[in-house]
Amino acid sequence: MCARPSSRWTPTRAKSHVVPVPPPQESYAILNSLVGHIAVLNAGGTVVFINEAWKQFAREHGDPPLRAAGPGANYLAMWMQAASDGVPGAAAIHAALAEVLAGKRRRYSAEYPCDAGSEQHWFAMNVAPLEGENGGAVTSHLDITRRRRAEIGLGKNASTIQALVDSATQAIVAVDQRGKFAIVNACTEKMFGYTRDELLQQSLEVLVPDDRRGKHAGHHQRYFDAPQTRSMGLGLELEGRRKDGSVFPVEIGLSAAETPEGRLGVAFVTDITERKRRDALLAEREREVKTLLDNSPDVIMRIDRELRYRFVNSTTAKVAGIPRESFPGRTPRELGLPENLCEIWDSFLGGMFESGLPQVTEISFASPSGAETIWEERGVPESGADGTVESVLVIGRDITKRRHLENSMELRGAEVQSLAARLLGAQEEERRRVSRELHDNLVQRLASLAFDMGGLAADLPSPERTRARLRAFQARVVKVSEEARHIAHELHPSVLDDLGLVISLKALCDELADEQDIMVEFKNDSQSLTIPAEVASGLFRIAQESLHNIAKHARAKRVNVQLAHLDGGLSLCIADDGAGFDVAAVKGQGGLGLVSMEERARLLGAKLSIESIPGHGTRIDVLVNLP
Repeated sequence: MCARPSSRWTPTRAKSHVVPVPPPQESYAILNSLVGHIAVLNAGGTVVFINEAWKQFAREHGDPPLRAAGPGANYLAMWMQAASDGVPGAAAIHAALAEVLAGKRRRYSAEYPCDAGSEQHWFAMNVAPLEGENGGAVTSHLDITRRRRAEIGLGKNASTIQALVDSATQAIVAVDQRGKFAIVNACTEKMFGYTRDELLQQSLEVLVPDDRRGKHAGHHQRYFDAPQTRSMGLGLELEGRRKDGSVFPVEIGLSAAETPEGRLGVAFVTDITERKRRDALLAEREREVKTLLDNSPDVIMRIDRELRYRFVNSTTAKVAGIPRESFPGRTPRELGLPENLCEIWDSFLGGMFESGLPQVTEISFASPSGAETIWEERGVPESGADGTVESVLVIGRDITKRRHLENSMELRGAEVQSLAARLLGAQEEERRRVSRELHDNLVQRLASLAFDMGGLAADLPSPERTRARLRAFQARVVKVSEEARHIAHELHPSVLDDLGLVISLKALCDELADEQDIMVEFKNDSQSLTIPAEVASGLFRIAQESLHNIAKHARAKRVNVQLAHLDGGLSLCIADDGAGFDVAAVKGQGGLGLVSMEERARLLGAKLSIESIPGHGTRIDVLVNLP
């Protein structure tokens, strides 16, 4: 009915149908009762009748005027003018209308837009010939504006939905009950390597690995029978198949949607290849950390604010003598640890939960074997997102040996300091002794000899008496020489430099046997080794001190001294059957003898062993490595 079809219009495809015979002239009243806009045309295309609906539309919109498409106007010419004006599709309608009027077409229908004022309307047009000798046609126009606007809205909604779906980072596909794709988003194209058009022509099975398609078809049908929103294949390793045939791990969420076309199954697919790689790497790192923690000699534990264990390593369980699985969720008191230890934990951990600062403490703990051990415990507070300390990581190290060593070092330092003081005193005493020896003995004798020799020179007697006096002087000089040699020997035996360690030790043994009336046996198994001077001097002084102590304290009847080549080194053993003594009781409290032997052994890098039992003699062993 529209005199000016919209220039934006593209007509729908025309269709041919069987049309009933138009009503006779007396039935025009019936046409006026219809909601469709109806016009009756004569054989030349001139409008001879329009119904009330046509007139009402023209009155409401004011354009076109009734004369433009009312009775007397040529409807065929109107469409010809529209075609001349370049209205798309107008030429096709004009041609089809002319064919109907000429009897060459039984029926014609089309849809076209019409500009009516400020609004655009859409009409469905049907043209059918009038039967009879006069010819003509009936054209009806039904306003389908609402339907077309709804279709356009749906089209816009569909575009919006597709844009939203395409913006998703997951692959989203919707399939019907037959498994045919209805919706495919851009991520699906990227993930699987297919274009959208390729997928819309295929079924869902194309994305399923070959060896799983049979089972998947059954699962697909069962899901459509009872759809629900859920994850797919819980506990199973799901995989997808790309266009190139490669397979990759996926995670799938399922849901269903009811549409006018029927039920759709919707799948949300995530490629978890990278996640699986990260999970595998994380699991490997966790295994490494667990191995490190469980093989650490330190105790490592995590304790929460309620002082309950959240984690302990295997060393912790071993040290405590409690199964590892008994720790999580329990407190030290619930595990039956000693109350004094629990009180230390309360103070140590409580301070860190309150201050948030790391702390270090030492505790004594009886091991499962009963031995007392000393532990250094270091606590590191661990805070949550709000800054509150949620737990404390405690790392404990057994420092028992270190503490014993430190105590030994302190004792050793005290002994060395005492030794140094006594050595200085002994040195001064030795100097006084040597001075007295020289002054009271040698100097006095030499002075007396000089005085007598001066008297002889002043008053020479007869030759016989002179010779006798000179022989007496000679004897006195020899005695002075013997005294000087003895003093020099005590300071440093020249025999050690001249004849070596073996002969020097033999001489020491012989001297002890002669002076103390003790049976001394010396045995040499050193196999003529070349012994460095510092080793020979050190071993000689140790033997000298040992034999001196035997002579002074042991009251021994028999002494055995043995020098031997042993384990790549040189061994010196001195044993007696004397009174013996308590080594621990005299250590650090006796004279210089034992301390000086230990110091000489230390300087040589030798191992010194002193074994003695009161009433059962003493044995001293020295083992020094030779270069």
